[in-house]
Amino acid sequence: MNLLHAYAVEDPGMEYCQGMNFIAGFLYLVTKSEAQSFALFKNMLKKYEMTDLMNTETPKLKLSFYRLDRLISICLPEMHQHFKEENISSALFSTSFFITLFSQVLQT
Repeated sequence: MNLLHAYAVEDPGMEYCQGMNFIAGFLYLVTKSEAQSFALFKNMLKKYEMTDLMNTETPKLKLSFYRLDRLISICLPEMHQHFKEENISSALFSTSFFITLFSQVLQT
C-alpha cells in the first residue's frame, strides 16, 4: 500500500507518526481502494485538524490526555485519586488509542 508514501509527498511538512499506519490500514480494509483510502485519509487529517494530533509537538494529543484525566476525576474520583497516589497519567495507557483513532483496538 502506497498511501502513506503518497501522503508524505502531498504534505512534506507532516512527519510520520506511529498511528498513521493503523488509520491508513483500517481505511484500506474498509474501502479496498488505495485511491479512496488516500482521499479519506487526506480529508480526515485536514477536516479534523489531525496534524496537531500527530506532529512532533502533539498539542491535540496532550489536550486529549488532559480531557481524559478530567473525565476520570469527575466520573471515577477514587480511581483518579489512586492514579494520583501512584503517579499514573492517562498518557501511560491511552497514547496508542488516541494516535490510532482507536483503530488499533479494532484490528486486534
